[in-house]
Amino acid sequence: MKKILLPLLCAVLCQAPLYAQITIDSGSYTAVFAGTIDSVSIANGSLPVLATGANIYTDLSAITYTVIDTPYVMHNAGPFGYLYADYMHHYISGTAPYYFNSRPYFNITNSSFLQYGETIDGKAYSIAQIPGAYGTDSLVFPPQTDVYTSPCVKVQFPATYGSTWSSSYTSDVNFTVSYASLYNYAQGIYISIVTEYDTVIGWGKMKVKMTNGNPSDSINVLQVKVNYQQMDSFFVAGSPANPTLMSNFGLAQGAITTSYEYRYIRPNEVTPLVDVFFVNSNYDHTNVNKTVVHMQRLNPDTTTSVQNIAGNNDILVYPNPLSTNTLFVDLQGMNDASSYQLVNMLGQVICRGSFAANTGKAQIQIPIGTSRGLYYLRLTNNNGASYTKPLNIL
Repeated sequence: MKKILLPLLCAVLCQAPLYAQITIDSGSYTAVFAGTIDSVSIANGSLPVLATGANIYTDLSAITYTVIDTPYVMHNAGPFGYLYADYMHHYISGTAPYYFNSRPYFNITNSSFLQYGETIDGKAYSIAQIPGAYGTDSLVFPPQTDVYTSPCVKVQFPATYGSTWSSSYTSDVNFTVSYASLYNYAQGIYISIVTEYDTVIGWGKMKVKMTNGNPSDSINVLQVKVNYQQMDSFFVAGSPANPTLMSNFGLAQGAITTSYEYRYIRPNEVTPLVDVFFVNSNYDHTNVNKTVVHMQRLNPDTTTSVQNIAGNNDILVYPNPLSTNTLFVDLQGMNDASSYQLVNMLGQVICRGSFAANTGKAQIQIPIGTSRGLYYLRLTNNNGASYTKPLNIL
């Protein structure tokens, strides 16, 4: 039988313990991880609700990885003499599986975390399967250095809630192509004009799943909303690429691709802790293309309380958003006595109560007249460990 939680309205609004607002600047980067092997894991499909705003708590410790521990090679210095570089794939629009690998080069100045360009590995392909091609035809990206026309600002300092910045630059990648009677090892250039808009839309704590399946500790993050636009053009032998070649590769001159992302950046790391790629501009947690999680330097959640259980089974708080006064909590296996607080964005406790969840399930009655908006439901067990869920009250 479910225990009914009888909440007490606070006679006096009490200040709940909230974390200080997070700011990232040049002093937030004290370690250099160049020369090491970094790795990421990739998840596909929907995520839990991704709240925005102040003092958010995002729990991704229950997501399912489709790719685990893909290595990213970190490099020091390089052709620009700058620190930090990771490893990326560039898929040419319309031509999958044709891609080239690159190692972006970054630097951290007093004012910004910047990307200056990339070094590109050599990559060669037979294109005999392309309509109209000869059996010996090929597409080759030689090893090269691509210096952007201006640096891309990845983070502008000081970065904090409400910060905005943008970048515009051009990237030039050289290639050679042989195709039918049109081109014989002709020199080409792949030109991308890129504009990126970034806004810090949240700050708080994030928990992710580690490669061993256990939850990480809660990590300080800034939540950055990204709109990335890229316009591609292709030139061969000094002129726009032949329309037949472009059509057979599935390309169009001046094609624009747009990426919609949430990047969760943390101090001391040049790679976002989590990068969520959305299908479109709705930035909806149910409309996610892929989620990339940076797996390096994660500390495990060593508590034996609500947080640890939530990492394995994910505590359910529903419905969320809430349009009535009855909130259901399913602790999925936690049997010790607990208390709860409902906290608003100012840190004021709206209501509190306690319960013995020996069935693992309970109800909370939200006070009539509670204003609509974002709140935090904080659950605490007998050992003093707590677990927080954002709650949107309609």
